[in-house]
Amino acid sequence: MLALRLFSDCDHSMQWQFYTRTGDAWDAMHEALAQARGSIYLESYIFLDDEVGRAFVDVLVSKAQQGVDVRLILDGLGSFWFSVQSIQRLRAAGARVVSFQSLAYRRFFKSLRRLNNRNHRKILIVDKRVGFIGGVNVRKEYQDWLDLHVRLEGEHILEPMVRSFGQTWIIGGGERRGVRHLLRGSGARWRQRVRHLRYVFDHPYKRFRENSQVRHEYIAACKRAKESILIATPYFLPDKKLLAAMGAAIARGIQIRILVPGRIDVAILQQAMGRAVKHIHDLGGSVYLLPSMMHGKALVVDNDYGMIGSSNIDPRSFFSNHEANVTFTQRAMVADLVHILKKWRLLASVYRPKHDFRSSPLEWVLGLVGRLLTPLL
Repeated sequence: MLALRLFSDCDHSMQWQFYTRTGDAWDAMHEALAQARGSIYLESYIFLDDEVGRAFVDVLVSKAQQGVDVRLILDGLGSFWFSVQSIQRLRAAGARVVSFQSLAYRRFFKSLRRLNNRNHRKILIVDKRVGFIGGVNVRKEYQDWLDLHVRLEGEHILEPMVRSFGQTWIIGGGERRGVRHLLRGSGARWRQRVRHLRYVFDHPYKRFRENSQVRHEYIAACKRAKESILIATPYFLPDKKLLAAMGAAIARGIQIRILVPGRIDVAILQQAMGRAVKHIHDLGGSVYLLPSMMHGKALVVDNDYGMIGSSNIDPRSFFSNHEANVTFTQRAMVADLVHILKKWRLLASVYRPKHDFRSSPLEWVLGLVGRLLTPLL
């Protein structure tokens, strides 16, 4: 966890703080929730009411009882085991909860068609002034994972995040009347005010199939990089177009370094990921394997552009999920992210194609299945 930092220019001021361990991000989120006076908007893919999740539920219930506008968007699949009892507690206190695109008996066939389109975002907004965005879910088993989450604070800084929450609330089935005030504001005016920060929200609609914004960020990075590209991702399963862009960048002398876990938490994808890692290695890229689970998603280009968020480098994040990321060009903020990734790289070992991601016959079969099912996993 890095110290709270401040940036100010003639247009706006912004504070930020990065968190590199899931448990530390939770602590910071609790601190922000405790200070909420007007509103709390939380959007999560995995939110379980285990020992860790119940502590969040307790403070959300308390704030709702105090009259704070508390709204939760929980993915219907990722948060499937979030209990009915906790939902009832929240609603009884005055909080509003949307289960995003869960299977519904009354709309079974319509909800079945959308089952593959998950809300993979991890967002918390407190009083429309303090926000968190990144890769952190809420489940006790994740407490000691390496991850990337950032706290942002400042006038106007969160306007697009607030507006996106309101839009997702409606998409997920929430009432429009209660979030109309969140949809106000001009994106063009915000871009004039805030010059060093951009949000990248992906939506899995058909017209976006070849226009995933975060995928475009990666491909554009490969084309414009002058010296180096540094990537961290828990799941590395790039499509052919992105692989080709990476290969072209390496061929013109760009140094590409990728940080991934040596063992991921989705066993069926382990060998499929191993093939992609070997491909990048054979092209001339450098791959580093972390000894423990790393769930962060990050991109740094030439040490002057950074991005973190919820998007993995895989077909699900690019083409099927609702995702939320933030890009930034403020030098000190990019330097903080570079510092984090350099520290992680010191913990990692260099990928060796003859030794790493080796598989038993059973794992080889699972890897074959994983490659076939990659778009769905």
